[in-house]
Amino acid sequence: IFVEFDGCNWKQHSWVKVHAEEVIVLLLEGSLVWAPREDPVLLQGTRVSIAQWPALTFTPLVDKLGLGSVVPVEYLLDRELRFLSDANGLHLFQMGTDSQNQILLEHAALRETVNALISDQKLQEIFSRGPYSVQGHRVKVYQPEGEEGWLYGVVSHQDSITRLMEVSVTESGEIKSVDPRLIHVMLMDNSTPQSEGGTLKAVKSSKGKKKRESIEGKDGRRRKSASDSGCDPASKKLKGDRGEVDSNGSDGD
Repeated sequence: IFVEFDGCNWKQHSWVKVHAEEVIVLLLEGSLVWAPREDPVLLQGTRVSIAQWPALTFTPLVDKLGLGSVVPVEYLLDRELRFLSDANGLHLFQMGTDSQNQILLEHAALRETVNALISDQKLQEIFSRGPYSVQGHRVKVYQPEGEEGWLYGVVSHQDSITRLMEVSVTESGEIKSVDPRLIHVMLMDNSTPQSEGGTLKAVKSSKGKKKRESIEGKDGRRRKSASDSGCDPASKKLKGDRGEVDSNGSDGD
């Protein structure tokens, strides 16, 4: 997998063998949940104590530490990473209570972060599994180790079964075959992907700052690794990339 390291000035990215001896833990992004939070949250310069906060869960693909029932979560907005002893205090995002949903109404930055994440999850599901077509849409495709980082173009064709895309590159006009299950693709316009049976409502282009690519064909979203001794294990993520608040906070797998 091609990994971008957060907070490491000396090493920005590299290829990592998932099952190499030096890889201790590799965590895959999971569901969006409401997670218990003990520490106050800094919002607009003020520390606020909130019992539950939206967070992403992570499940291990490689686990040589023996995490067992321990659940890693990353709280949204400040991206603080915590390891919870178990999943008992977690609730799927769409099962949020009125008081929890009120938090989103009161804090615009958190609401926007949640919306962007849900939008990105939906788009990745559409790209890799359908049933909606992205043919005719403008996209950008992540290029590992490329000078520009992203390749821009229009989807000239997408196979409804394999989901393989043919992208007409804007700059050169060449046709590039892209598998969205392996390489991260982002929608560049706000138009709605369509299928013969109808359209998907409220899907917008992703504006996430993270970029990632997998050559394993497992999952196209962010992944964390604690394999490199020179960086904070909590800060490694795959090159990846993210409205109205939607009730679908699942991982789309």
